[in-house]
Amino acid sequence: LWFIEPEGDVSWTRGVIVWRNTPTPDQIGMARALMPSVARMVIDKGLMGLTMFEILQREFPDKVEGVQFGSANKEAMAVYVKRRMEEGRLRLPDDDLIRYSFNAIKRTVNAVGQSRFDSEHDEKYGHSDHFWACCLAEMATQGAGQESDFQPEWVPPAQNRPEIWRRIGA
Repeated sequence: LWFIEPEGDVSWTRGVIVWRNTPTPDQIGMARALMPSVARMVIDKGLMGLTMFEILQREFPDKVEGVQFGSANKEAMAVYVKRRMEEGRLRLPDDDLIRYSFNAIKRTVNAVGQSRFDSEHDEKYGHSDHFWACCLAEMATQGAGQESDFQPEWVPPAQNRPEIWRRIGA
């Protein structure tokens, strides 16, 4: 899980939780415990994330949104996050594992001109999970509307973006 707090037009990473080799029921329980502190959570509702999405979306329908990890959505998210980083509007933790995850993402183009954003799986570093978690968290700050319809062409101004992380005791 990746937690972002928007401040003005800058997204600040406030936390990263890694669930390596954690059974899905345990992940759901931990995510459920975080929901009172989260304004919005976007979850991959494809293969591995579908169960978590369905359960949490049923329990927290106003907070949980699903995104299908098809090539069009992955491209839109990757391009958007890259642009935010280039503009200096996305702050990331100084961490080697996170840096590797972000640098491992590569854009390839197939014979018919379709782009694909992905990385090779690595035993130590995974499958760029940190990068995709950041993309999902960044989408949660955007107020994109539909359950599985991320619309990269429409990005509301910063003052209209909901916060996904409420400060606790701050």
